[in-house]
Amino acid sequence: MYVGVQQGDRLVTLKEVAEAYQISVNHLRKVVHRLALSGMLESRQGRNGGILLGHPAEQIRIGDVIRLMEQREEPIDCEARECILLPGCALRDQLRLAITAFYDSLNQVTLADILGTRGMYEQLVTIRPAE
Repeated sequence: MYVGVQQGDRLVTLKEVAEAYQISVNHLRKVVHRLALSGMLESRQGRNGGILLGHPAEQIRIGDVIRLMEQREEPIDCEARECILLPGCALRDQLRLAITAFYDSLNQVTLADILGTRGMYEQLVTIRPAE
């Protein structure tokens, strides 16, 4: 969201985002790497490097972003332990339907929709890195 509200094609540094959100640069680097591999962000290396959106905000679906960042999709790992209800567990099927509905619902919203919300935009543009 921080990158999305920047003016034009201004490159944003990892340090700038980390300071603005008070998070670790190392953690942010991992997040940016994953988003860049997917094409959602573009990362430019070097002295004048930084990050910017890889696609227009209207093309970045929130469900896709969250799905990409989650380590696993299922809320319960049925394979982690031997479960006597497998393989015919009806709960497992319902959980899969619920997860699908969750991501389908989030994919109805784009980054542009989020940024276009007046209160959210105003809040985002006031975030500044610590001095």
